[in-house]
Amino acid sequence: MTEDEKTAARRAKKNAWKRAHYAAHRDAALAKQRRFRADNPDARRTHAAVHRAIRSGKLVRPDACERCGGPNPHAHHADYARPLDVQFLCQSCHNLEHSAVTDDDKRATRAAADRRYREANRDTILARKAGYREANRERIAARERERYAANR
Repeated sequence: MTEDEKTAARRAKKNAWKRAHYAAHRDAALAKQRRFRADNPDARRTHAAVHRAIRSGKLVRPDACERCGGPNPHAHHADYARPLDVQFLCQSCHNLEHSAVTDDDKRATRAAADRRYREANRDTILARKAGYREANRERIAARERERYAANR
């Protein structure tokens, strides 16, 4: 089975679980959605405005994060009063933006460290995602320890 087939199989399994979970907890999920919409009308309007602007071509969603160059950027609003004033950030940078960290240098350092880690440990990350067996986990852990020691 190729890596793409494994990824597709994992995605299908996860989607099936999500459908079953939603079916079992539909009322709670809808109630949560209604509460969010009632509590955050500005956020909802702003997200809709960005979506319309992207569809109409007023805004162009880039292929990469504006901060680190990572994939699949999300639109981040610093202020919901300015709906089309957005930064397109990858999930990691977007999470950092919403975290308690406020110092730009810390964010940039963290984003660079995350990017270096992902690049250096790409095989290990893919191996974890592929679900290597127990025999391979020790070999991967030894390699991670070596890389960690080399980078100290």
